[in-house]
Amino acid sequence: MRRIPVPESLRGDRWIQVVRLRYHPGDAYDLHDHAFGEVFWIEHGEAIHTVNGVRQRLVPGCLTIMRARDRHEFASPSGFVMVNITHRAELLPGLAERFAADLDIWPWSDADLPWQATLPPAGIERLQESAEALAGDASRLAAEGFLIDLLRQLRQAATRPEQPVWLERALAALADPRHLAAGPGELVRLCGRSAAHVNRIVQAAHGCTATVLLNRLRLERAARQLKLSHEGIAMIAAGCGFASLAHFCRAFGARFGATPRAFRLGHQAVGRRVPEQARAAAPVPLDRPRASR
Repeated sequence: MRRIPVPESLRGDRWIQVVRLRYHPGDAYDLHDHAFGEVFWIEHGEAIHTVNGVRQRLVPGCLTIMRARDRHEFASPSGFVMVNITHRAELLPGLAERFAADLDIWPWSDADLPWQATLPPAGIERLQESAEALAGDASRLAAEGFLIDLLRQLRQAATRPEQPVWLERALAALADPRHLAAGPGELVRLCGRSAAHVNRIVQAAHGCTATVLLNRLRLERAARQLKLSHEGIAMIAAGCGFASLAHFCRAFGARFGATPRAFRLGHQAVGRRVPEQARAAAPVPLDRPRASR
């Protein structure tokens, strides 16, 4: 077994690097460990990954976080494409001190095997965007920013309900407001299954019907728009798929404990003391902004 030393590309003011690797059918990468940390995921194809003596099958979406001590090798009968991000190991103690307590699982722990997860399409797209940004910035700031965002994704993945990939992809597509506003029929279409089957799976994964889940997602998008934009409330309601403004206001109040206007005032407290309800999970209504002092 060989040990790969810290390359010149991770020295000086360079803390992280990203490489896209293409393995051809029949290629084999011999057993090794590293003097640095490594994060990789499969873009296309299938890899046979043997790590610390355990043989694994990796498919698109599989994310692996390698520690320097992990020993691994690759093979593939059909070929695969992998995005590999290497970083200096001295970044990790500082991250552990600041953030390990916020996570149920610390991915650089002393477990026998490296931490792995299968991310939804939206998660992989987010990693791809981060990788593209790293291609032009190898600074310590960029390296820590990438790893912190990765930790945020891992925490979200730990609380995500188990559901089939086709439902994961359909829900990710609802980030496009055109799909979100189109109604339950659009969710069924995106799933590519019957309405009855979609409802059964949504009920099992989320504890509600597809219509209730869709309305929940619509209200969450409306809340983000109220916080972060100055678009009119009626326009926000219509853009999220609510044909009736009155129905939107009732549903929003039931979900967030405030009218849309009060919610906006509580979260866009610019140039004045931020009211307590702007920091609460369920804001209470405000009649008017607090006067400046």
